[in-house]
Amino acid sequence: MPFRRLFLAVLLLTGLATGAATAASLEDSLLAYEGRFEWNAERQDYIFSDRPGLDGLLDPLRKDTLAKLVDCIDDPRSAAATLDGKPVSLGVMCYQALRQTAYVEADNWPGHIGPLAGPEARQAAKQAWQAWQAWQATLAEQRYVLH
Repeated sequence: MPFRRLFLAVLLLTGLATGAATAASLEDSLLAYEGRFEWNAERQDYIFSDRPGLDGLLDPLRKDTLAKLVDCIDDPRSAAATLDGKPVSLGVMCYQALRQTAYVEADNWPGHIGPLAGPEARQAAKQAWQAWQAWQATLAEQRYVLH
């Protein structure tokens, strides 16, 4: 069995593993990622305490990473990251990672959520991002910016 584990580790490291295994490892990393959401009065928004470290989880950024992050926006599992000492959901962490990668420029768009977003808001955000994915081929319209 040790050879099988080594082979699986090599597959994961080289990116040859299935999408499901890669998605699981991204979700696992986001579940375990520690940090805090803190209110920033100047920006009137919650800011994640370790954005650069979170970026490191997404490097190198692959095309399918965005889809994986969108797929888990509504995941209710408790993550290690906190807001006022209480865990936020995995969906909030997926959105935070997505927010650091892509941004849709639209006011009052349901795809924008904060760490206090409840299940309905996270579901609406997921649906908004899925719709965005469906028409992302319209890049020429410049409706979003990739960082």
